[in-house]
Amino acid sequence: MDDLFRNSKVKSRREKILSIIDELGAVNTKELSEYFNVSNHTIRRDLNFLSKQLDLKRYHGGAKCVNSLMVKCKNNYRSRIKIGNEISALLFKGSKVYIDSHYIRETFVGLLPDFNLKIVTNDIYIYHLISDKEHISMLMLGGCVGQFGCDCNHANAINSSFFDDVDIAVVEVDYIDSDGYILSKCSSQATRQRLALENAKYKYVIYKPRNNPISSEYIYNVYSIGKIGNLTEIIK
Repeated sequence: MDDLFRNSKVKSRREKILSIIDELGAVNTKELSEYFNVSNHTIRRDLNFLSKQLDLKRYHGGAKCVNSLMVKCKNNYRSRIKIGNEISALLFKGSKVYIDSHYIRETFVGLLPDFNLKIVTNDIYIYHLISDKEHISMLMLGGCVGQFGCDCNHANAINSSFFDDVDIAVVEVDYIDSDGYILSKCSSQATRQRLALENAKYKYVIYKPRNNPISSEYIYNVYSIGKIGNLTEIIK
């Protein structure tokens, strides 16, 4: 379990590095080590790994992007960064965010700004990724946790009061029926997601269709959830 959490932190850091490279075109090893509070050796290892995934040119003391399209990327990096940047742009000091998404969690944490936030989640991986960030307060809901999702009936898993003042909701689902209802193998998870979307000002649903879960990765920006089937801004 510790290895899984450690791997999630490494992935989150590397995706943040990619975001910086995408924005600036190049990065400096020493500056990155100070930014992430890790050793130069750790950053060099990150850059070596990333250079094998993307069109990055390593040089003494850093790396730069050779191809702005990063065409060698195989892990939907640009899509996740686009989603993460859209969400992080909405954050403001003191905002409250509900997040329940395996697809975006490392990217989301890596792009969090350095000011006070409150994160509500049911994902223990997100909890561990954020646990060392002093400016972020956490509210862990009971019930199904992350990918281990067995069904549950914990009272605080579906207590609507936790969602009353949510500003941004980010959820990942695998089925939305013709009436716009989110369905899930875990009824409490589906209920949490509906409550979050109903209360949040900004609503994001990452939709991974159950009948094709591997090749389909979509995000929808939901402006109205009167019927969630009416979704806009499809980003592939």
